[in-house]
Amino acid sequence: MEPVFTLPYSEYRTANRLAEFFKKQDGYSVLLPSSRTEKGFDLALLKQNGVKRKVITIQVKASRTYSGKPAKWEPFAYRTWFQTFLVPSETDWIFLVGMYPNSEDKTRKSSADWWQEIILCFSRDEMTNFFSQVKTRKGTPDKFFGFGFDKPTAIYQTRGDQDRGKKDYSAFLLEKRTDEILQSLN
Repeated sequence: MEPVFTLPYSEYRTANRLAEFFKKQDGYSVLLPSSRTEKGFDLALLKQNGVKRKVITIQVKASRTYSGKPAKWEPFAYRTWFQTFLVPSETDWIFLVGMYPNSEDKTRKSSADWWQEIILCFSRDEMTNFFSQVKTRKGTPDKFFGFGFDKPTAIYQTRGDQDRGKKDYSAFLLEKRTDEILQSLN
């Protein structure tokens, strides 16, 4: 009997997106640990230059994305919902992934491209700092945080912000953090 290796879809999509930005012909490889219980990270990004190698580790956290017509209390078409967690010392980056339907008009999920994702990227220090600020309206630590968006290029914090000011986290999108990720490989 052949053992089967499975990968959560959020990690699969993240690995594919990383491979889009960090090309094999440029010396990059996306690595997956063979153990699904690897402590502290889910993916690694390797940069090879001859015999020199640099690696960064990535923890992937996924949220279902809730959709529906915007309401007065929740003005965004899509909303994610994450639970806070201990930031592992073994990871260099934390990627928060929100999957959402590519088109609300479609009635059948015909293929994998029916789904789209947003990926927010935080360094270990940024995530630790972010969690120190995740608060309820009363100012106590909140166990949950979330983001909302109408389009995948403008992402705002919707839960975990004491002031409920809808802080803009668009600059944390993967496509906008590739330079910082590259710098962390140096």
